[in-house]
Amino acid sequence: MSQNATAKDRDKLSGLFRFAQGLLAARSKVLMPIREAGLGCFLEAEVAHLPGVALALDDENWLMLQRLRETQPPSPED
Repeated sequence: MSQNATAKDRDKLSGLFRFAQGLLAARSKVLMPIREAGLGCFLEAEVAHLPGVALALDDENWLMLQRLRETQPPSPED
């Protein structure tokens, strides 16, 4: 940091370092097990072979789901 840095600049930089330190610390422990959150957790092996699911397409797209289209209901039985 230059000699001309103000106290405000130093405080901002210090806050940035504290934020980064918090992010790195959060990566090292489980904050909330996804299975216990009730938000839905699907293992790759459970969905890999389902119709309309494509996995590991390329580096940017690792999951693709085909959009479902509305279909007519079956005719009722007599």
